[in-house]
Amino acid sequence: MEFQEKFFESEVREGFYVTSMMKRSWAAQLEILKDVDKVCSKYGITYFADAGTLLGTVRHRGFIPWDDDLDICMMRKDYHRFISVAEKELPEGYLLRNIHTDTSYTELFTRVLNSREINFKPDFLKKFHGCPYGMGIDVFVMDYIPASANESEFLRLVVKTIDDLVTAALEGNLGEKDLTEKIAMIEHMLHVQIDANRPWINQMLCLEERLFAMYSAQEADDITVMPIWIKKDNYKWPKSWYEKIIRMPFENRMVPVPEMYDSVLWKKFGDYMHNVKSAGMHDYPVFLKQEIALKEKVGRNPYVYTFSENDLYCQKGTEKYTVKKQIKEFLNSLKGMQEKLSKWGDHIPEILAALEKCQESAILAGTILEKEIGQNSKCISNLENYCELIYQIHEAIVQNRLPELDRLFIRLESQIEQIEVSIRKEIDLRYEAVFLPYQAALWPYLESIWEAASKDQDCISYVIPIPYFYRNPDGSAGELHDETDLFPDYVPTVKYDKFDFAGHYPDVIYIQNAYDEYDIAMSVHPFFYASNLKKYTDRLVYIPPYYVKEISENDERAISNIKYSCVVPGVVYADKVIVQSEKMRQIYIDILTDFSGEQTRSYWKEKVLGLGSPKADKETWIKSEVSDLPEEWISILMKPDGIRKKVVLYGTNVSALFHYKDAMIEKIKRALTLFSEKSQEIALIWALYEYEYHEADNKYQKLWKDFQEMLLQYEKEGWGILDKSGDVQRAVKLCDAYYGDRGCAAQFSLDCGVPVMLQDVKY
Repeated sequence: MEFQEKFFESEVREGFYVTSMMKRSWAAQLEILKDVDKVCSKYGITYFADAGTLLGTVRHRGFIPWDDDLDICMMRKDYHRFISVAEKELPEGYLLRNIHTDTSYTELFTRVLNSREINFKPDFLKKFHGCPYGMGIDVFVMDYIPASANESEFLRLVVKTIDDLVTAALEGNLGEKDLTEKIAMIEHMLHVQIDANRPWINQMLCLEERLFAMYSAQEADDITVMPIWIKKDNYKWPKSWYEKIIRMPFENRMVPVPEMYDSVLWKKFGDYMHNVKSAGMHDYPVFLKQEIALKEKVGRNPYVYTFSENDLYCQKGTEKYTVKKQIKEFLNSLKGMQEKLSKWGDHIPEILAALEKCQESAILAGTILEKEIGQNSKCISNLENYCELIYQIHEAIVQNRLPELDRLFIRLESQIEQIEVSIRKEIDLRYEAVFLPYQAALWPYLESIWEAASKDQDCISYVIPIPYFYRNPDGSAGELHDETDLFPDYVPTVKYDKFDFAGHYPDVIYIQNAYDEYDIAMSVHPFFYASNLKKYTDRLVYIPPYYVKEISENDERAISNIKYSCVVPGVVYADKVIVQSEKMRQIYIDILTDFSGEQTRSYWKEKVLGLGSPKADKETWIKSEVSDLPEEWISILMKPDGIRKKVVLYGTNVSALFHYKDAMIEKIKRALTLFSEKSQEIALIWALYEYEYHEADNKYQKLWKDFQEMLLQYEKEGWGILDKSGDVQRAVKLCDAYYGDRGCAAQFSLDCGVPVMLQDVKY
């Protein structure tokens, strides 16, 4: 399966930071799904995206950003067929974990795994996109609930009795006597015999599974995932909702979903457009235990920066005194000494000592300037005149010619001004700020700071796009990328190999990439690692090239992921770290303190500043005009006077249509009538992003015909836009509001800060 290199970069999705290792684990799971899909296609086995994967398909067109696993489900008949052929059909190295293959396994679903252990073999890393961890997908089973209420309740009661027994044993809440009595009761009730020589929990789970599969489609109206239904009796839905599948986009592939996906999601999650970052059924991330095991086995995790206290202090004592810096300090010392001389009054010894220091400083400055600009410069003669005045003042004090001092001090002050003017003419003493973006798309996170620096007459700024490369699955470097030519024309740039960092020794360097060698997806050129840049400046500043939604203290998943971007070399080596808010600053401080020890808390408090994100300060959402629009769109979007109309994106989905049938047809007609009446002021874009995946069967022929006629009428009238392109982002960038059904268009609108109103078929 092919992925673009950029896919594996860490990124912010819908305000949530997703790590590069998470991206690789997603890709590995999709690779497993591809192999499972091949088996299912070969044997005519039907499966569906399930749980968070179904939700991600409909709402995000891929993984939910804060989810980390992949779930599918099958009806029991298909499940049994899959289990019977999977081990021989799946690629070498795969394995199935369920109660039949592993008697210690206690889940009533199957895990399809690509490895038994962490695997660094080149072929494995290549196939599974650089993810060394053993990954898997979960295969859940759906069973029929008997239509008879009495039979349904009896089945639920019996299975719950067995399940409660197993749960109590696993939690250690079951005594030996109680266990013996309950097993005997179950044996008597179900006419079964539990073998004392085999693991009894496994036998109970197998018994549960047989009970789950007791009823057929002819005996049922509803289906469910039994282990959940026995705890939550309303967790069921009509079997007709799963009668037909359609395939919809999920990351870079198409996955099967039930045609009535909207109804299924409503039943499982309620208002599924309300994002809930709840914990799943496992530790997060899914490879957490393997990360810990890897660290225990080799002493460190090679994918994660390992802290050394020496890194905190290696910055000390590294100041390099450039000519520019020495001369700046000399000028400041002259002004400071002049101010002190004017206040010392009759303290003759102090005045004489100060004069000696002034002369020593001037001689040292002269020596430096002679080497830099030659001995015939105006600067040198002004310094010589300054030294002569210092000598005259000294002699006047020693010889007690005090009345001359006022005149000499006035001349000295004037001479200092002449020295500064002449030096600034011959040496550029402006503050130097260097900006090191690596991707043009991330430039907005530095741009506002650069703009301020560019407007400051006392500052000279350099924008130096630095090269980067993507890593191959084995971690080796790929092709070097240089995006200098992609930066805006109004931003003057300097080629990275033409700038003399040692010679300039900038006052400040701003960086966006803080990972050094610890990013498994990509890397900037090693010269630009924070650990190396420290040699060329006294002030290294890191600004994260992303903005996340503010994180609450109990959002463990978000904090867990931010940790991967926080505990990195650039944060440790930088002199200052600027984050998006005071709240984020506290998260950084807590994570870094936990990482390096409580004794370092004050250090991080001083280093990390919650001054805001440059991009967020400049713009929360740019509603940019979209180029290359169809000509017929432009005529609808604009008023006759050339002013742009307000734009509403209207989204309808096929699942809601088939659920509400004629009622939805009437609802859409009412909505279109209302928008047509306002078409002089409001431009409507009707989005049909999910209909392309559907082919109507006989069951919905009349409904589908009525819907198609409505589409034709809408297109014929020509007052609105019909968007079948599937380009959600383009439409959302154009619109001022979203109205309609749940789905990816509604979710993307929410993510972009566009107001969203969900339609109700009843009104």
